[in-house]
Amino acid sequence: ANAGGIAGRVANSFSVLVMDYTNEIPVTGKYAGGLFGDLAAEKVVTLNNSGNNAEIKGTSSYAGGLIAAAGSGTVTVENCWNTGAVSTSGAYIGGLVGTAGDSSLTIQNSLNTGSVTSNTTNSFVGGLVGLVGVTAQDVTLTNGANGGALSGTNCGGLIGSKSASSTVAYTNALYLKRSDGDKAAGTSTTTETGAIAMDTTKLTSTVYVGDSIELLSADAPAVLTV
Repeated sequence: ANAGGIAGRVANSFSVLVMDYTNEIPVTGKYAGGLFGDLAAEKVVTLNNSGNNAEIKGTSSYAGGLIAAAGSGTVTVENCWNTGAVSTSGAYIGGLVGTAGDSSLTIQNSLNTGSVTSNTTNSFVGGLVGLVGVTAQDVTLTNGANGGALSGTNCGGLIGSKSASSTVAYTNALYLKRSDGDKAAGTSTTTETGAIAMDTTKLTSTVYVGDSIELLSADAPAVLTV
């Protein structure tokens, strides 16, 4: 079954507003998300000042720290975070959102520090969003950051993959550059303007250990501190 910290599936074409909510309970299932599993037919969905601190385990494709699948409508994620490990046995997995399907997705002032892991081939693993699909509307990443470790194929520090027909706008979007996700968009062959890589090999510290929340809090905009 679809699984989410608030709801596994919402499909009644109405507006959803979540404010000041934190999920601390592990979520396991199909379309697994820290707050929502499948947003299938919404008009407007807004997540504000909310986050997930628990482990998320997807039993098939689509998993996200906050939302597994943003299927339709206008989705805004603002001042939100995920610190929980996110994993799936399938594809399309992101630190915040697994996939943006037919939706217009805006992520701003939001942060992921949880690990993001897929155990399948051709998996599309993104620090913030796993897949921006063919029918996705505009996707905007503003003042966002990923510091979580990535594991799988087609890994991107911010986005696992985006279709040629979709548009992604980056503004001050930060990610840690390392072997598991050295590009902003995993399958992209072009430079993603507005995406900023922080190279851990150039840090003054001789050892880089564990979650990157301290690093991101220091180097990212102050609003990203969670």
